[in-house]
Amino acid sequence: MFKREDTNFFVIKYSIDEKIAGVKNVSLYAEINDNPEFPEDGAFMLDIYLAIEPIAFRDHVVGLIFGNKGMAKDEMDSFVDSIVAGQLDDTFHLLVKQMLHTCELMEQNPFIP
Repeated sequence: MFKREDTNFFVIKYSIDEKIAGVKNVSLYAEINDNPEFPEDGAFMLDIYLAIEPIAFRDHVVGLIFGNKGMAKDEMDSFVDSIVAGQLDDTFHLLVKQMLHTCELMEQNPFIP
Protein backbone atom coordinates (compact mmCIF):
# COMPACT_ATOMS: atom_id res chain seq x y z
CA MET A 1 0.00 0.00 0.00
CA PHE A 2 2.85 2.41 0.80
CA LYS A 3 6.56 2.32 1.29
CA ARG A 4 8.29 4.29 4.01
CA GLU A 5 11.49 5.96 2.87
CA ASP A 6 13.82 7.26 5.56
CA THR A 7 15.65 10.35 4.36
CA ASN A 8 17.91 12.97 5.81
CA PHE A 9 15.21 15.57 6.60
CA PHE A 10 14.95 18.46 9.03
CA VAL A 11 12.86 21.57 9.64
CA ILE A 12 13.80 25.01 10.93
CA LYS A 13 11.08 27.30 12.28
CA TYR A 14 11.54 31.07 11.98
CA SER A 15 9.22 33.31 14.03
CA ILE A 16 8.58 36.52 12.09
CA ASP A 17 8.28 39.85 13.88
CA GLU A 18 4.84 41.47 13.74
CA LYS A 19 6.40 44.66 12.34
CA ILE A 20 7.46 42.73 9.22
CA ALA A 21 4.44 40.42 8.89
CA GLY A 22 1.73 42.92 9.75
CA VAL A 23 0.07 40.47 12.16
CA LYS A 24 1.06 38.30 15.14
CA ASN A 25 1.93 34.58 15.15
CA VAL A 26 3.53 34.35 11.71
CA SER A 27 6.25 31.79 11.02
CA LEU A 28 8.27 30.51 8.12
CA TYR A 29 9.19 26.83 8.08
CA ALA A 30 12.24 25.76 6.11
CA GLU A 31 12.19 22.07 5.21
CA ILE A 32 15.51 20.62 4.05
CA ASN A 33 16.02 17.11 2.71
CA ASP A 34 18.32 15.08 0.49
CA ASN A 35 17.96 15.41 -3.25
CA PRO A 36 18.85 11.99 -4.69
CA GLU A 37 18.59 13.26 -8.28
CA PHE A 38 21.68 15.48 -7.94
CA PRO A 39 23.98 14.02 -5.26
CA GLU A 40 27.04 16.11 -6.21
CA ASP A 41 25.67 19.53 -7.22
CA GLY A 42 22.29 20.37 -5.72
CA ALA A 43 22.40 17.69 -3.05
CA PHE A 44 19.61 19.21 -0.94
CA MET A 45 16.08 20.44 -1.51
CA LEU A 46 14.76 23.46 0.38
CA ASP A 47 11.07 24.34 0.63
CA ILE A 48 9.88 27.34 2.64
CA TYR A 49 6.30 27.52 3.93
CA LEU A 50 4.34 30.38 5.48
CA ALA A 51 2.25 29.60 8.57
CA ILE A 52 -0.10 31.83 10.55
CA GLU A 53 -1.46 30.53 13.83
CA PRO A 54 -4.14 29.27 14.34
CA ILE A 55 -4.68 28.53 10.61
CA ALA A 56 -4.35 24.80 10.06
CA PHE A 57 -2.37 24.81 6.82
CA ARG A 58 0.85 26.22 5.41
CA ASP A 59 1.37 28.08 2.14
CA HIS A 60 4.39 27.25 -0.05
CA VAL A 61 6.60 30.32 -0.56
CA VAL A 62 9.69 29.09 -2.41
CA GLY A 63 11.52 25.89 -3.30
CA LEU A 64 15.00 25.30 -4.64
CA ILE A 65 17.91 22.89 -4.73
CA PHE A 66 21.33 23.75 -3.33
CA GLY A 67 24.62 22.54 -1.92
CA ASN A 68 26.72 19.44 -2.27
CA LYS A 69 27.24 16.29 -0.21
CA GLY A 70 30.29 17.78 1.51
CA MET A 71 28.42 20.86 2.73
CA ALA A 72 28.78 21.36 6.50
CA LYS A 73 25.70 21.87 8.68
CA ASP A 74 26.71 25.44 9.58
CA GLU A 75 27.07 26.25 5.85
CA MET A 76 23.60 24.84 5.21
CA ASP A 77 22.14 26.83 8.10
CA SER A 78 23.77 30.03 6.85
CA PHE A 79 22.47 29.45 3.32
CA VAL A 80 18.91 28.74 4.54
CA ASP A 81 19.01 31.78 6.85
CA SER A 82 19.95 33.96 3.87
CA ILE A 83 17.09 32.59 1.74
CA VAL A 84 14.60 33.20 4.57
CA ALA A 85 15.97 36.72 5.12
CA GLY A 86 15.52 37.36 1.40
CA GLN A 87 11.81 36.63 1.71
CA LEU A 88 11.36 39.28 4.40
CA ASP A 89 11.39 42.31 2.16
CA ASP A 90 8.92 45.19 2.35
CA THR A 91 6.31 43.15 0.43
CA PHE A 92 6.25 40.18 2.84
CA HIS A 93 3.20 41.57 4.66
CA LEU A 94 1.32 41.34 1.33
CA LEU A 95 2.00 37.60 1.18
CA VAL A 96 0.60 37.28 4.71
CA LYS A 97 -2.42 39.40 3.74
CA GLN A 98 -3.03 37.21 0.67
CA MET A 99 -2.95 34.04 2.77
CA LEU A 100 -5.40 35.53 5.29
CA HIS A 101 -7.71 36.57 2.44
CA THR A 102 -7.58 33.07 0.93
CA CYS A 103 -8.53 31.58 4.30
CA GLU A 104 -11.39 34.05 4.62
CA LEU A 105 -12.71 33.00 1.19
CA MET A 106 -12.42 29.32 2.11
CA GLU A 107 -14.44 29.90 5.28
CA GLN A 108 -17.17 31.61 3.23
CA ASN A 109 -17.26 28.79 0.67
CA PRO A 110 -16.13 25.41 2.02
CA PHE A 111 -16.26 23.92 -1.49
CA ILE A 112 -13.20 25.85 -2.70
CA PRO A 113 -10.30 23.38 -2.74
